[in-house]
Amino acid sequence: MVLAIGTERAEAKCGCGADLLTTSVAEGQPRIVVAASCAQKAPTITLEDAAGKSVAIAVTATHDGYSRSAQFVVEPRRTLLPGTYKVLVDGRYDPLPLTVVAATKNASLPAWSSAPSVTDQKQMEFGCGPAKTVKVSAGTASLAYVELVDVSSKQQTAGYVRVENGELAIGHGMCGGAFELMKGRSYTAAITLLAPERGTSSMSRTVSFTYAP
Repeated sequence: MVLAIGTERAEAKCGCGADLLTTSVAEGQPRIVVAASCAQKAPTITLEDAAGKSVAIAVTATHDGYSRSAQFVVEPRRTLLPGTYKVLVDGRYDPLPLTVVAATKNASLPAWSSAPSVTDQKQMEFGCGPAKTVKVSAGTASLAYVELVDVSSKQQTAGYVRVENGELAIGHGMCGGAFELMKGRSYTAAITLLAPERGTSSMSRTVSFTYAP
């Protein structure tokens, strides 16, 4: 199973794998976000250009998630020009394709459709554990950076989630995911919408909720 940050995807069984959350980025030295399951330690991540030549990179941030899931922010040491690249991660047979597109002058910012609000909550029971999801309205973006705070414990976790059809999902799947949720607990999420393909981001907005699926 490839780790699915959006927990609406079906989960048949648990397995280890990797996923690229930034499949398209603007040229330059973009942030590339890799999600990995079974991440007991940071995997070896490499970047190759279309000719198979290695590009030096650095892991600049790590975000630990639920059940040994983790996200790694990778930045190239040199400027990436438009073209096709490959991200290779330990434990995954197929390389992850990365498209670098030309930068756009005065690129538009991601736009919120409205103030963020909870549109749905779910908990789906599986053999190895439940999948928990809180859906939040977002806007015109492909990715979001979420800083989640448990109101009672003040514990903070952070990570990236995809934006699909104007919404994002905070939570985790049966095997792993970016955020752990507990029934009856109250949370506050600061959300920044991102457009990696344009290299732009929105102002952060906050939504509060009690997890009660």
